[in-house]
Amino acid sequence: MILVAGYAYLAINTDWSWVKNGAYYSILGCYGRVVASHAGLQIVFNPGLREEVVPAQVTELLKNGQLSILGWEDVCNPGIPRPGLTVAAITPEARADNLTLAKGVLQHRVQVLVECSKMDKWHTTSEGWESLKQLRRTCLRVVVFDGGHHLSTIGTCPDIILVPAVRGYAAHSYMKDGMKVEKLKRLLVQARAPSAVVVVPRWAVVKSPSCLGVLAARAYLQLVREGKRCGVEFSRPVTSPGMSKLNGTVFCYVNGEPAQEFSGKLRSLGLRDVRRVYIALNYSRLDPTNALSYAERLQQHTGKPVMVVNEPVNVVDAVVDGFWQPGLRRLAKVDR
Repeated sequence: MILVAGYAYLAINTDWSWVKNGAYYSILGCYGRVVASHAGLQIVFNPGLREEVVPAQVTELLKNGQLSILGWEDVCNPGIPRPGLTVAAITPEARADNLTLAKGVLQHRVQVLVECSKMDKWHTTSEGWESLKQLRRTCLRVVVFDGGHHLSTIGTCPDIILVPAVRGYAAHSYMKDGMKVEKLKRLLVQARAPSAVVVVPRWAVVKSPSCLGVLAARAYLQLVREGKRCGVEFSRPVTSPGMSKLNGTVFCYVNGEPAQEFSGKLRSLGLRDVRRVYIALNYSRLDPTNALSYAERLQQHTGKPVMVVNEPVNVVDAVVDGFWQPGLRRLAKVDR
């Protein structure tokens, strides 16, 4: 039992490849298929979906249970498009490059694409942005938002943001960069972003194709049943690796860079039309007690209001509570 508990701890709290082996992914897939079908989903923000992407007849087939789920390996291999809704879930262990994966998604005529951190961040690069323009014509994009490291995705306008939540936090298993779900909603409203937010219990989300595929299909169907259509025009956001700008608001992830160096990256986006800058911090590389002073220095360098929107919280911290440093909850105040 001690060995099993130790293995489980390492699998949850680390990203070591020797821990996450074939047996691990087999167990993960079995667990994911079961819990994803029964977990409760909550829509907390719904500006509507783009109705021209998924044909009505495909949605009707999905209602009758016709769903095909592809993993990254399936996407990379030739295949024949299948009836019903086709969902591709690109999980973190994918060994193909992002451009190859994107081309495979188009070739398989995927209608819903689920992305984790690697592919999501890629869309803030010039190559990733060009690919995103093509993907948006044929499929809805779902981003698994499990912490502040996904903040820049807001500017790239995913159709659905799927949030694994625990005690009100979008939280990662081991990365300490959790973010309040309510705060995420406020940022989307403030920036007039056309992304729906669907919350699912953290225990029901594992990064296997079967789990993410089922959750994405269920989230899509639930949003469709609400009957809203997206009325927000998609304009080209300005992006740079790890950051994006949308409607005068900048969203970025700070991965330990000094404030002066990071301000130079921000200026590459063009700050003349920027009203505010929201940052999420990698607390593994920045002492949480220095978070506010970092934001103040960044504000001095850029001349723009800078606000921290995440906290040094992972899943365990959120469950146990009391792990936050005094005063950290006020770091993410955005009601300005």
